[in-house]
Amino acid sequence: MDENQPRQPYRVLIVEDDHSVAGLLRDLFESDGYQVLTASTLAAARERMPDADITVLDVMLPDGSGLELCQQARASAHLARHPIILLSAHGQTPDRIAGLDAGADDFLPKPFDNEELLARVRGLLHTRQIETALRQHTQRLNALRHLTTILVNTVEVSDLAQRVVDAVPTVFGSDSSFLAGLLSTVDTVAKIVQAYAVTDTPLIHAALSFLDRPLREYLASYDPPQNLIHEVALHGTPRQAEHLADFISPTVPKATADEAEHILGMHGGVCMPVHVQGRLIGTFLFILAKPADRIIPIEREQMRDFVDTIGIALENVRLYAEAARLMITDSLTGIANRRRFDQALAEELIHARRLNYPVGLLLIDIDHFKVVNDQFGHQIGDQVLREISQALNRVVRHTDVVARYGGEEFAVILPGAPVESLAAIGEKMRQAVHDWQANNTIISGIKISVSVGGAAANPSEVTADFLIHAADTALYQAKAAGRDCVRIATDSAAPG
Repeated sequence: MDENQPRQPYRVLIVEDDHSVAGLLRDLFESDGYQVLTASTLAAARERMPDADITVLDVMLPDGSGLELCQQARASAHLARHPIILLSAHGQTPDRIAGLDAGADDFLPKPFDNEELLARVRGLLHTRQIETALRQHTQRLNALRHLTTILVNTVEVSDLAQRVVDAVPTVFGSDSSFLAGLLSTVDTVAKIVQAYAVTDTPLIHAALSFLDRPLREYLASYDPPQNLIHEVALHGTPRQAEHLADFISPTVPKATADEAEHILGMHGGVCMPVHVQGRLIGTFLFILAKPADRIIPIEREQMRDFVDTIGIALENVRLYAEAARLMITDSLTGIANRRRFDQALAEELIHARRLNYPVGLLLIDIDHFKVVNDQFGHQIGDQVLREISQALNRVVRHTDVVARYGGEEFAVILPGAPVESLAAIGEKMRQAVHDWQANNTIISGIKISVSVGGAAANPSEVTADFLIHAADTALYQAKAAGRDCVRIATDSAAPG
């Protein structure tokens, strides 16, 4: 019987061609609470054995010997541990030895004692139950050891998240029904849940091709909840369902979710909260090839182990990242520094190459900034830099990166932004500075404006250096055109 199915009540297969004996056995087992299956030939027995927990087998059958069926069962990967009790009218020692050598677990001569037969069936089932539990706990320990190896060898949050979700098929077994995992982060202050990482497989790639933007751009408020992931984020308790749309729509359109479900071969899912020290930090959706109500207890224990372990690991990495953040944050403005910009652009190009989306880049320079320092002093100049960086940050998306590129120059990384969108985005940046200028209380009598240059391309076609050079060339042309304007490299090489 499939070990992923519920085991109670136990199923006994009676293989007996004598109808009177078969009837007696049926009555005996049914009265003791078993579910009974029957077969009167070897051919029928072969078909029914996978559905049973134990087989009571007559040695002599119309189409052959029960010893032959024992040997075939022991040679089968699925039935090698299947309990078999042989019944025979020939109960001499040589007969018993032949039966046990063929692979039977026990041998009883006919006529048999009813209570003795029931006791032997209970004993064999109990032994198999213990063996199964030991095998499953070994599997659980191996899974945790594999996961721990991943965790202790990873110090980057983004790397850890991806390696964790990639480990789902391995941790739960390549022959299990665990297809993939989706990790989402939860901001309990802003009430936002955001998709963060998903298992990297060919089927997942095919499913992601139906999305209209990068995975991490899928974020939404979870209060009030609109799907099961939102409910997990709001209430902190697991949810399960049959369809992918139940978990991710309407954040992802239902038609898109249904198509992805079909490609993945998904038949169920379980979303669990990821906690650390009682604090909710994320959700984890297990994508299954079977209905969620067919998950056995040991699998649910593994799932809890999985999310508990990654919760602790993600928090430890977060603390490490918080310390490291100071190394990549501009101390004056509080936004990303040049080091972080270089790192973020390289990471984004890697992600974009894998998921096939464009990356945009804007370079923004404050016009005539030296006049500010000369006329008002460097302290006021520093305050202007801080406030303009905040003004720029307010008009970008959550997934964009605003960095201080150097001096009075800023850079904005725009994941998923095609070149056609850059002029409008650049104009929004320029206008943000104009709006700040009109309302600031720091300086007066001097105009503050910015020049903007941009470029975008499919990352498979360009390097980071090429994209920066294209945006820088566009910025130079904006300066040459009189400043306070936007220029975009329409082909990632020639600004227009």
